[in-house]
Amino acid sequence: MDSITTIYCDFDGTITKKDAVNTFFELFADPSWTDSEKLWVEGKISSKENAIRQVALIRETTPKELDDYIKNIEI
Repeated sequence: MDSITTIYCDFDGTITKKDAVNTFFELFADPSWTDSEKLWVEGKISSKENAIRQVALIRETTPKELDDYIKNIEI
């Protein structure tokens, strides 16, 4: 395994051209992740509840899929 030399952390799209989390869910989660997002935006559920619901909807992915996704995030 290669060592990690740099870590970029972007929760809200401030350094990426597209919101990296939403793009991740668009690619790797059941489309119903947006239902939970809507409830969170409306203030009906907490950030924690939203994260729990959305993470549960992520489909199984391969290491290559994840690597390709990460490599293609534009900063």
